[in-house]
Amino acid sequence: MKRNKLFPMAGLACLLLAGCEIYSPLALQPLFDDDILLFNPTLLGTWQEEGRTTKVRFEVYEDSKVYRIKVLDEEPVLAFEGRLGQIGGWNFLDLRLEEAADCQIPGHFFCRLEIDGDVLRMYGVKENWLRERVVEQGLLPYVRAGKVDRGRLVVITASPIDLQLFFVRYGGDPEAYDSVQEFHRVRE
Repeated sequence: MKRNKLFPMAGLACLLLAGCEIYSPLALQPLFDDDILLFNPTLLGTWQEEGRTTKVRFEVYEDSKVYRIKVLDEEPVLAFEGRLGQIGGWNFLDLRLEEAADCQIPGHFFCRLEIDGDVLRMYGVKENWLRERVVEQGLLPYVRAGKVDRGRLVVITASPIDLQLFFVRYGGDPEAYDSVQEFHRVRE
């Protein structure tokens, strides 16, 4: 499956909405519990990758530190719930589709992000890299579920603290991430 380079894993999310294609592995539990979430107001607003028409808008749910992240084109295309936290000195964003179809597991997937003024860099965790560490190396507990085009769906069942410890150990591995997506703030 070829992913859109618009937003880490947004191409995947488009497929999720179109049918029952599922990113594998995904996690049942969030990366961060509510008590350790970070809120960074500089994320709020609209961001756009140079040369693209699609935009990404960060909003915040009322009275919370949880972001609502909309991928926009002519109309809203996707909406994610985003939970920001820090692990090993890196900022991570836990993403979950706001609304999953009946055939989908409402799971979490992760990206690392950097904010430098009006530049936002997002690094999506590589699907194959994570699958190898979970399935082949047994570094996180998981279960296998229905079939997907690459075999059986892998669902990570680790607790938030176990996911965090995993990223403390492997979060700095440059092989863990897809190429960086760089967004620039849109002045509104």
